[in-house]
Amino acid sequence: MPSEVYSIIETLESQEVRELVWAIGSSPMLSSYPKVGVSELLDEEWCLQQVRQDLDWLRALDASPAPLLAHLNSEHHLPLGKRFERLLSFWFTHSKHWDLIWEGKQFVDDKTTIGEIDFLVRELESDELMHIEVACKFYLSSENSSNWASWLGPNAKDCFADKMIKFERQLALSQHPLLRQELKAAGLENVEPKLFLKGFFFHHFSLLMKAKAPRLANAHYNAAWFCFAKEFDLLAHESALWYVLEKKHWLSIVHPEEIRTEVLNSQETKSLVESHFEQSERALLLVQVLENDGRWNEISRGFVVADAWPSKKQNSR
Repeated sequence: MPSEVYSIIETLESQEVRELVWAIGSSPMLSSYPKVGVSELLDEEWCLQQVRQDLDWLRALDASPAPLLAHLNSEHHLPLGKRFERLLSFWFTHSKHWDLIWEGKQFVDDKTTIGEIDFLVRELESDELMHIEVACKFYLSSENSSNWASWLGPNAKDCFADKMIKFERQLALSQHPLLRQELKAAGLENVEPKLFLKGFFFHHFSLLMKAKAPRLANAHYNAAWFCFAKEFDLLAHESALWYVLEKKHWLSIVHPEEIRTEVLNSQETKSLVESHFEQSERALLLVQVLENDGRWNEISRGFVVADAWPSKKQNSR
C-alpha cells in the first residue's frame, strides 16, 4: 500500500472511514491484465489520486461518520465482498467527482440472466463513462509459485485463476449486444470496462524472504503471511501480542480500541488456535500488535489455516 495512504489511514479515528480510504486508495492486486475488454486497470496512481482529491471530504466524514455507518448497515454483518462494494457505492454516491448511474444492475434476456454490472459511473471532470467490476480478495500461496492456479482462498474453496476467468466474463458484459442496445437507448455510449481489484496476497511465513509474487502482481501489492495451525508455535514468541480479526474488519489497518477487540498474549492465542481447529477448518486471521503511546498498532497480520488444505482440486487445472 502506498505510504501516503497508510499515513492518512493512521490519522483517522473511525474504523469504517479507514476502510473506505483503504478501499479507494490501497494498491491494486495486479499491475496489468491484458485480457478481453480491459483498456486499462484502475492502477495504483489512479487510486492514490482519488484519495488526494477527496481528502477534505474524507476527513470531514471521519469527524461525523454516521452517513457511512447507515450506508453499511453495520449492525447486519455484511459478507466481506458486499461490505467492500457498499464502501465503493458510498464513495460513488457522495463524492463530488462521480455520478453513479447503475449499481448491481442485472440484465435478463428472455428470462435468462446474462449478467450483472457492479457499477456504471461517470467521472464528472472528464465526462468518461466507466463500467467498473470490483472485488476484494484474499489469496494464499499454496506452492510458492507465480501461477495463479496455486493461489487459494483462505479455506481453499476458490483460486485466483478462477476469479480472473470470471472477471473476463464480467468485463465483457458491457459489450454484449443487449446491453449495448440499452446503453444506447439511455444515451450512454462509449463505455469503458475497468477492473478494480483490491486485497491481499499471503505467503507462507517460512518463505517471506524468497516468496514468489503472482504473475502480473502490482509491485506494491498488500502482502502478509500465513501458517498452518501446527506451525503457529514458531511465530508465537513470548513477548508477542495478538488479536483475532473478525471478517468484517479484514479491510484496512485496525486498532483494537476502535473495534473493541481483546488483545491476547502468545500462550492465550496458542490455546485459542488449538481449540478453534479442534472444531473447525475455517481459517483465522490474526493481527500482531505493539503498544505505542497508549495505542495498539498493527505490525503484521496473517492467516492460520488447518493443517492440511481442505481441497486442492483447483491446482489440478
